Amino acid sequence: MKKDQDEFIREINIYKECRKDFVKYAELLELVLKKIGKNISLEIIVQTRAKTVTSYAEKIQRPGKAELYGLNPVEDLTDLCGGRIILPTLDDVEKCCQIVEENFKIQWEDSEDKLNTLDKDQFGYLSHHYIVQINPDSIYLQDLDVPDEIYHLKAELQIRTLLQHCWSVIQHDNLYKPSIKIPDKIKRQFFRIAAILEDADHEFKNSLDFLSIYKANYGAYMTVQEINDKINSLLLVYENAPDKSKELQLVLRIVKLARAVEKWDLNIKLLTEFINYNDPSVLRELGLALYKYYGKNPTGTEYQQGQKYLEEAIKLDPEDTDALTCLGGSWKKLNLEKALEYYNQSYNINPDDTYTGVNYFITNIALNKNIDIIDYSLPAIKNIIKISEEQILVGINIPWAYLNNGLFKLFSKDVNGSLNNYLLGIKFSTAGWMISTHLDDLDSLSMIDNELEGINIVRQLLLLGLAIRFNNKNAKVRLEREYGVKERNLSLPLVIITGSTKMRKEELGDDLQKNLLDASRFYKGMIISGSTVAGVCDLVGDIQKSYPHSIKTIGYIPKDFPNHVKIDVRYSNIHQTNGTGFSFLEALQYWTDIVLNEIPISNIKLLGIGGGKISAFEYRLALIFGVYVGIIEKITGSGLKLLQDPSWQNEYLINVENQVETIKDFLIK
Repeated sequence: MKKDQDEFIREINIYKECRKDFVKYAELLELVLKKIGKNISLEIIVQTRAKTVTSYAEKIQRPGKAELYGLNPVEDLTDLCGGRIILPTLDDVEKCCQIVEENFKIQWEDSEDKLNTLDKDQFGYLSHHYIVQINPDSIYLQDLDVPDEIYHLKAELQIRTLLQHCWSVIQHDNLYKPSIKIPDKIKRQFFRIAAILEDADHEFKNSLDFLSIYKANYGAYMTVQEINDKINSLLLVYENAPDKSKELQLVLRIVKLARAVEKWDLNIKLLTEFINYNDPSVLRELGLALYKYYGKNPTGTEYQQGQKYLEEAIKLDPEDTDALTCLGGSWKKLNLEKALEYYNQSYNINPDDTYTGVNYFITNIALNKNIDIIDYSLPAIKNIIKISEEQILVGINIPWAYLNNGLFKLFSKDVNGSLNNYLLGIKFSTAGWMISTHLDDLDSLSMIDNELEGINIVRQLLLLGLAIRFNNKNAKVRLEREYGVKERNLSLPLVIITGSTKMRKEELGDDLQKNLLDASRFYKGMIISGSTVAGVCDLVGDIQKSYPHSIKTIGYIPKDFPNHVKIDVRYSNIHQTNGTGFSFLEALQYWTDIVLNEIPISNIKLLGIGGGKISAFEYRLALIFGVYVGIIEKITGSGLKLLQDPSWQNEYLINVENQVETIKDFLIK
């Protein structure tokens, strides 16, 4: 039944009386939304309002609408109080939606994602719309005075990006409000703009995803000295700031760098000053620093406080997979099932997060004591490999992208590809904890050593990386205990000569045999090689035979090898590894012997002559340890490929001409 004028006047007067409550609601909503937004981005816009009396009066009289509101439009209308939060990116919007859904009572039947209401061939007004009521249990109401009379009121809440807001404002005023009919041609022009803006939002998201990973790990692109210099520089700025309490972003920059070099005590000191900011980044980084710094006592007060901070960070930002994975890591020593619970949450939020994926798979295997999950998760494993390689390609998430790729290549039974990635992971690690953390993960999989080919090789490689690059004493102890010392009398001068064994020594290059023998006449010291009568190893046997009093050759071979392979008995000493057939184990063993003989690595040299995948591994291993690697020029194989690979060019890689003088200079200078 159509309403008369007296009814409209009555309804308007009712709203005049209660509008003050909606004003209070709008004021409270503004405070809450600003609290929420501050934890997501500093670049937020918050708008709230209570509908004006004139706007209310106009709305309840619209043709075809008046009868829908019944006897009391104040109760039926859901937009008498309205709020809007505008954020830079789609990820920010998703985080905000998650927090809103957890901290308000949502009237779901009237809430919607406007994007989902558009047909597949449409573009237009994009934002998330919620009809909300105050939730008295919300953490965002702490320290706020909430009048009792607003708990039952409803508000319309919009959450959108800056680009979505741009579209909304322009189209609302120009397409929605005009009383004239807008031609279809003009509408199509507006909708084309909407399509461009929607695409731009997604492009921003993709670019920012890569940028955030880069920024989170940008310490990996600097030397330890450069990181420490930058920390000291930023600390000087911070210490001289007029108001340190306003320098949170500066502190977080310092914290990211200090995280890369394990300065957990510094991070604890800096972040404690900002603990009252209720910022998820502060809570996450402080929680991580506490549980890392006090890791030797996981039942201690400080360690547990770190866990509590991580839990608080997750409450403020439930989508923070970094915080969830850090919290999972804090439970590894205490309760694997609880650790997996957090890894599982993080993995479900973002299965493309490689950090999360690594921990999810490792903990799952450790708990179930088998590799069944690998067999039925090959598509997910291939996806993580693909993502890691994309990160490597654009230079982000280093060294983790290499370490993660190494692990998942191992899972996919590509041992050679795995080792190449682990070499680069060691090369780009700026602190020992980056390697030791990954080593701890591999140690937790000891129950599947016999099922997962190559895992012991990777362990020995990581231990060598810790021992040589970071002088880690515990790594040296483990190397001696688990792999032992084969040659106890290594000394300087020491040269490793390695390369091709597929070709006969006569086929390796014009005059190489003669030039190498003549150059070795000037060398007095030890040579490490492969001790078989084949290719480069045969050449080293010739050297030993020619200069028995000035040169001592040490050979490394597997205990099981093909019958057609002959051992070169001319070598001074020959040691066996546990390998079946020639593999990476021989190189790892001679480096273990070098480490445990405490020989200065910087005084060792490696001469490379052609070679295949094992030689390629040896060359790269020597380079990341800071050894001068000389490659005899123009001999096909991995040595030549290394000289042509720009990613390995540095002062330690040298092109050695096949001439007596240049070979001699490399050996003795």
